[in-house]
Amino acid sequence: MIDDQNEAQSVLNRRRGIVPGEDLSGYSLTDLEERKAVLQEEIARTEAMADNKRAGLSAAESLFRTG
Repeated sequence: MIDDQNEAQSVLNRRRGIVPGEDLSGYSLTDLEERKAVLQEEIARTEAMADNKRAGLSAAESLFRTG
């Protein structure tokens, strides 16, 4: 029963999203590890998009570069 409650809480935490600066003291170790994994995935996704945008910007700059 307790494991079911923990799993249900974990699912709710994932659904509600991550709020920067929120109090983490109420999270279980499992929740904290899941939160960390989600944040790492989001960082990788953000870095990939930034790299994509840099490449596009570089291509545009080279098109309009004179000289």
